[in-house]
Amino acid sequence: MNRTEIKIEKDVFEEVMYTDYIEWGTLLENEINDFWLENEDFQKDLLYNKIPKQLDNWYKEFSIMYRSGKLDDNLENAMYEFLGLTPQKYITEEIMKAYKRHVQETINDVNKVLDKLNKNGVVLLEFYGYSTKDEDIEQDQTYQEEYDFLFDTIVNKIEQDLNAGFINYGLSLVWFLANKDNTWCVLLRTDNDDYYIQINDILTGNEYLEQIR
Repeated sequence: MNRTEIKIEKDVFEEVMYTDYIEWGTLLENEINDFWLENEDFQKDLLYNKIPKQLDNWYKEFSIMYRSGKLDDNLENAMYEFLGLTPQKYITEEIMKAYKRHVQETINDVNKVLDKLNKNGVVLLEFYGYSTKDEDIEQDQTYQEEYDFLFDTIVNKIEQDLNAGFINYGLSLVWFLANKDNTWCVLLRTDNDDYYIQINDILTGNEYLEQIR
């Protein structure tokens, strides 16, 4: 049958556009895929709000491409082929935009905590303890909430970048330390070495891994 005579069922086309949606994040880097898999609210927003608004245009584009011979002769194969074109581009761009917002929100939250520590004169923060320029205070929970937040945020990011467990990689987090310019770094330790790494470097990239590998 001539391509121009084949009926393209819109409901079948739309069903194909949702095929293996949970795997979409695997097309991207590990940390972005982790973000995709862990954020059900974003998944639902993409699936039930954003993609439905694209389906009519995708259907029209697919129909034109298929009937003009730009896709596989087999209609079903052509639908899956098309899925890897415009829909995949749109979906990956949406995931990337959401991930970048997530990263910026995390940076903003971390900066709020660090600003609070700076304003209060804290120069070192550790588990159940902290130091100011004038004194060391141990076994004190004044900033334990801030410590827990920074610890979880930094360790999670490093584990994503390593694609391995923090402890399994032989790392331990010793403390957080203020620099002279009021930025902060973290002291990571292995059996053999200590590594002072800027918090901002950890949150905004993965080049810092060269120091600990």
